[in-house]
Amino acid sequence: MKRPNQRLRILGIQSTLKTPVARRALRIVLGQIRAKSPRDFFRLQDLVLSVRPRKWNDGTQGEFVKAKLRADDMGTLDRDSPRPGTVFVTEDKGEPEMIGLLAHELGHACTTREDLDRRCAPDGEWASELSADWYAYKWGFGRFISRARRTRQWSHHGPTPGMWIEDVCPDPKNPSRVMMARYKVSRRFRVVEVGKPRRLTRSELAR
Repeated sequence: MKRPNQRLRILGIQSTLKTPVARRALRIVLGQIRAKSPRDFFRLQDLVLSVRPRKWNDGTQGEFVKAKLRADDMGTLDRDSPRPGTVFVTEDKGEPEMIGLLAHELGHACTTREDLDRRCAPDGEWASELSADWYAYKWGFGRFISRARRTRQWSHHGPTPGMWIEDVCPDPKNPSRVMMARYKVSRRFRVVEVGKPRRLTRSELAR
């Protein structure tokens, strides 16, 4: 019988998760990815070195940490290109929350430079979070991600489909002046500009 802290493989991916709930959630997530998108599943087997408990408590529930670039790769590889790494997740959650968390972090592992560019997000971090959620929805975990949004930090995870946001942008006629553009996040997790940018109000300029 395996001890809780012993290494094992779950559908081909190494794991040191300790709790039965977390292990079962990982098996459910990987099994569903294999059924719905075999190509992504086989990519994950190459990209995810292991899934481990997140031992430090800084408010972050999970993260995908890519392996460091070697000196030989610095000039040839894009930092945003997929490369092997480790998924770290907290284990103090129920099964539905663990499923959503694992699906999101595995989405980070799958994200490519093309995925980030398709988001058209004004912020690189938002592009990454939107891409991870896009994969989770693609694999059929949308309701788990929707449930997780209640406790997410908006400044990190960014807007979600259906949300409207406003952001400043340069005035095309006068680059030294800024205007306010309005965006909406589409169902495909893309940030789409809606209408034409407007001039900032006096109160906005005074901020």
